[in-house]
Amino acid sequence: TSVLWVYVIIFIIFLALELYNFSFFENLIWNKIFNKKTDLKNTSKFLAFSVLLLLILSLAVLLILFLIARLPVSLIKVGTVLLILAVIFAFYLLSVGFFSFGKSHKILESIKDVYLIGIKRLDLTIIPLVMAVIIFILVNVATYVFTYLPDAINITVQVIAVSAYLSWYRIYLSSCLKSVKLSKDNNIKNHSQ
Repeated sequence: TSVLWVYVIIFIIFLALELYNFSFFENLIWNKIFNKKTDLKNTSKFLAFSVLLLLILSLAVLLILFLIARLPVSLIKVGTVLLILAVIFAFYLLSVGFFSFGKSHKILESIKDVYLIGIKRLDLTIIPLVMAVIIFILVNVATYVFTYLPDAINITVQVIAVSAYLSWYRIYLSSCLKSVKLSKDNNIKNHSQ
């Protein structure tokens, strides 16, 4: 039992370090985009924001999965497509949240922006989102050529392709969202009037 507890504690410590590691580098990337300083305070806030937003989006996707599981067998394929679209949309909302947090470093305002921009004003970002999905499909098809190579080469190429795509996606999304007014910008505008 004590050995099992040691493994559980080591796993929890490893998970916490990985979450902080993710938060540090993701925060660093968005701070570079907005020419802001990365420090312990805003990295910790980014970690709290990421965990909160991931929990909200995961619960939403799990709810959709639960509803799809209740569909009749004849509609399972449609349900699977809806689930894939829901996951893609959740990643989009996560990116909107990261963009907003990178600009404001405020947790509640960034959560609010996920709704105001990502959902309520989807009309402003639907074309960039569709373009990003099309480019992701093209990247996926392009990497399909490497499936005939040995597994080590295939996995390496796919990891490089996905990493390059995600790097491009951050820059592309941030340039698309720069014209969209965030809640912080709207508050400043309202106070000035």
